[in-house]
Amino acid sequence: MTKGIIKPGDDQPKDRQELVNLAHRKIQELSLINQVSDAVSSTLDLEKLLDISLEQSMLAVGADTGSLMLINEETSRLEIAAARGLARRWVEHTSQQIGTSVAGWVAEHGESVLVTNAHEDSRFNMPFYRDDITSAASVPLKAKGRVIGVLNINTTHHDRMFDERDLGLLGTVANELAVAIDNARLYARVNRRTEQLDSLLQIARTITSTLNLDEVLRRLSEEIVKLFDLDACVLLLLDDLSGRLRFGHGQGLKTRRRYAYYDLAAPLVASVNKTGRKLVIRDLSASKSMRTEVSEREGFKSAIAMPLKNDGKLIGVAVGFAKDVRLFPKSQRDIIRPLGELAGVAVRNARVYRQKYRMAELLQQRLIPSSIPMLPGLEIGHKFLPAREVGGDYYDFLTVAPNKLGIVLADVSGSDVEAAEYTSMGKHVLRAYARGCFSPAEVLMKTNDLICEDTRAEVFISLFYGVLDLEKRILRYANAGCERPILYSAASCSTSILEADGILLGIRVGSTYEEREITLSPGDVLTLFTDGLTESGVDKRRFGSAGVIKALTASATLPAQQIADSIFNALFEFVHGQVTDDVAMVVTKLT
Repeated sequence: MTKGIIKPGDDQPKDRQELVNLAHRKIQELSLINQVSDAVSSTLDLEKLLDISLEQSMLAVGADTGSLMLINEETSRLEIAAARGLARRWVEHTSQQIGTSVAGWVAEHGESVLVTNAHEDSRFNMPFYRDDITSAASVPLKAKGRVIGVLNINTTHHDRMFDERDLGLLGTVANELAVAIDNARLYARVNRRTEQLDSLLQIARTITSTLNLDEVLRRLSEEIVKLFDLDACVLLLLDDLSGRLRFGHGQGLKTRRRYAYYDLAAPLVASVNKTGRKLVIRDLSASKSMRTEVSEREGFKSAIAMPLKNDGKLIGVAVGFAKDVRLFPKSQRDIIRPLGELAGVAVRNARVYRQKYRMAELLQQRLIPSSIPMLPGLEIGHKFLPAREVGGDYYDFLTVAPNKLGIVLADVSGSDVEAAEYTSMGKHVLRAYARGCFSPAEVLMKTNDLICEDTRAEVFISLFYGVLDLEKRILRYANAGCERPILYSAASCSTSILEADGILLGIRVGSTYEEREITLSPGDVLTLFTDGLTESGVDKRRFGSAGVIKALTASATLPAQQIADSIFNALFEFVHGQVTDDVAMVVTKLT
């Protein structure tokens, strides 16, 4: 067999005309090789490259049918990647074992062959062969010393028989082609890897954008279904106390019963729970132990199961199902482990947050007084609206001495859970100092120093603390960065702002706070509130102090609770019911 374009020997030119013809053919061959080279170097798109390459190869030798077969890197079988003149059923379903058929022999031995009658050639085990093919050539595609595929060229014309010269030309073309295909495959792998990383990044953004566990599980399930093109997905989570896997989320079944989802996934989940490794079932009908009544009823044919891990520990299992027999290519299988680890972290964080959140809810319930003091000569109205389930706003009342009522209004910065934790701490610290009969300014100073020692820098408390002497009708107060209270005077039917300097609690040890006092008269209304009241708004317009003053003035003759209700009603009307921050308010009225 000849590896070049021209074979020396008996077929050397005998006369001048033959030499001219040979030279002309050589020029044509070189031109075709150049065209093939230009064509295969013009793209890195593998499908387009294969189509162009086959077309140019057939033109080079005048063939009317042909195929390009590549060795599947996962199955090690030859599959048709491009074809001309072949029946569609052959193209779609041909998968040949290496060593079987002409192409299989070429792939196994790495040698080119000319074929005139494959049925009579003992080298080839032919399951089928087209009898109308009069001549055929098969050439190995080699890249980096290994066979990656086979180029098959055929003709059905009786006046066209391929020869060694054609074989040599195809060999030269195949060398160019193999390098280009190998590069295109590498490019495709890089692209797939990039797409995988992009997918993981997108999934990470989606499932970590919330700490609500139910929402994390729902989004994770949707992303798994989309990524693997599945028909159903089940998520089971490991219970820390019992050690059992419990239902977390499911989608894709005709029923909403949780037990159906659990029964569907149970066999695969048990396997993953035991081994800690992913499981891929390409054909459920061939795996009796993994089939269930639910999977058969729903028509599922294949499945994947991935462990959800955090710090190497199994915390759950995700199982996906498809209604067709799936190969689940290597690109998909490779993404299962990193996706499982990513999802495991997100699920773990959401579960920890849920536990902290539940604790914070219990704390929040104890922050707002369950009962309001009933004191002679004083009415108290109050409102509390948490924009979130757990907030940092609160108010409190405490008896610091006979006929002296301590009034607290506070707003703790930070996230929901942190706010509830430090609100609870701040409340009890302040109560301890207040009952020590310290003045309002001293209470704030001592509370501030203790909070500075125990909290992180990003958690601060704005707080108003006043002591109302009901016998003398005097209010002494200090303010640590809270919204300035508004006082309505019944005598003058006017309002004023209660000023007092002081920075937020928790910013700096040793901070001092200004203390002031005012004398009240019957009918006077003192309104305390957090910034959620004044900063709420729509279309860049805030309710503000002006909104509070307007509502307060209009309702000042009403009982204290009705005044508080009126101010809240005015706020809701102003923002069309869309309050975006916690609001706490206390209204006191001397009678």
